[in-house]
Amino acid sequence: MNAPGWNHYHGWDYHDNDAFWWAAAGMVVGAAIARPPAYTTIPYGGTTYYYNEGVYMVPQQGTEAVVIVPAPVGATIPSLPPGAAEVTDGTNTYQYVNGVFYRPSSSGWIVVAAPRGAAVPMVPAGSTPVVVGSTTYYDYGGVRYLPVLAQGQTVYIVQ
Repeated sequence: MNAPGWNHYHGWDYHDNDAFWWAAAGMVVGAAIARPPAYTTIPYGGTTYYYNEGVYMVPQQGTEAVVIVPAPVGATIPSLPPGAAEVTDGTNTYQYVNGVFYRPSSSGWIVVAAPRGAAVPMVPAGSTPVVVGSTTYYDYGGVRYLPVLAQGQTVYIVQ
């Protein structure tokens, strides 16, 4: 099966991506961690988010810790996190990092909902396998990813 937009992928070397290594080290949604020394404050929808290289956090009440949260759809960041991969759903082009999809906006990059049909290089850290019938999907925050073989590599299609 040929994944939509396969020829539009760029920059899939995640080995130098700090945000990826945060996620790989267990820094997944719901984890409480020490507040990073550097972050950008992003006010959105009545909540103040802390943002650092693709990771979104909110302060944990009464402590110096923060809790990692899903990226708020509609929020804008000034620049893409390291390691962003260009993906397409067959019609539109997005930038993708660890379960978060971005589109350009006049003031930076806006977080958008996961586009159905987009093929991504890997599922987000913290995804869980879900078996439906004889098909295994990976679920992350209510978004399911279907693994498919495309040009000899496994990619994951947003369902």
